[in-house]
Amino acid sequence: VFIVNIVLKQALAVHEIPAYKIAEKVGRSPGWLSMVIRGMAEPSELEKQVIADSLERRVGELFPANSEVL
Repeated sequence: VFIVNIVLKQALAVHEIPAYKIAEKVGRSPGWLSMVIRGMAEPSELEKQVIADSLERRVGELFPANSEVL
């Protein structure tokens, strides 16, 4: 069972900065960011903050406590 972060996935899809650039800002690979979206990797609090800042969103908005379970 993976918890898919739909909010993060949508935010990355509509933002003008490509997802791979967001991953670079975090110092991670695009594959890692994909794993975060699919619930297979958990970013640190600092990584969450960098992602949120890059997408001009709040951490709590992008990383809600309850995401969709697939």
